[in-house]
Amino acid sequence: MEDSIYFAAGFKSYDITRTPGTAGAWYDWTERNRKSMTRTTFNEKSMEWIVQILREASMTRGNMVKRWKKKDGFSEVFCSRNYNKYGRYISLINVKGRRREVIIIPELNFNSGWLSFAEKVGRFINSRRKLMNGGNHRLVSRDIPYATVLRSIKWANKDSKLAEKEKAALKGDTIFINDDPEEYSEVLKRSLVGAFEPRAGETVTLSEIRGWANRLWKQTHSLNIYEMGNDFFLFEFALRVTAEQVIEGDWEWRNRH
Repeated sequence: MEDSIYFAAGFKSYDITRTPGTAGAWYDWTERNRKSMTRTTFNEKSMEWIVQILREASMTRGNMVKRWKKKDGFSEVFCSRNYNKYGRYISLINVKGRRREVIIIPELNFNSGWLSFAEKVGRFINSRRKLMNGGNHRLVSRDIPYATVLRSIKWANKDSKLAEKEKAALKGDTIFINDDPEEYSEVLKRSLVGAFEPRAGETVTLSEIRGWANRLWKQTHSLNIYEMGNDFFLFEFALRVTAEQVIEGDWEWRNRH
């Protein structure tokens, strides 16, 4: 399946490339013109929202300004329908921490809207779902009789108990991760290591890092932080997608990146 689409508007060209992720795909959106290039990344929910906004923005004729906003995890997406002497256009502003990227989509003809772009991007997003739905699904378990499944919630609890098992733990001054290679890999995929540079004569404490993370990442739940020594800290997130969103952002510690 083709994992990229292309389209053009005026003197601009665009390509969108899909990258699979744990909790959904990521979409790298690149805008090119004769003098510059802009690149940003949206998750699948944000892309669906952008498609909806493009359709809504196309319903109104004339030079009317309208703005939309969406907050998703660690990013904010601002969309506006605006106009200048060259005609109407859509601006997409993707804000992640201190990082900000802007994509501009001009209207091909006055009052023609952006439905053709919305439909093309919408089909591209839906093509991934069709491929996923066509895969193999586990419908039965030989260890659980069908009648038992109907009478209890044992089916649901079977996997949830495994998910609740602690993957990493701090014992003394050492961080232990489950010895199972699959569990070990799963923990690392949703964990990040951060280095913090203290000022001369100061030290960075675990409590300071926890307070900093809670203030900065207010929507982060089940975040475990471990001190590794030499001002390095391990951040274990509940979901891999959360770790991916943190990597995309631009965060500061005491006015330092």
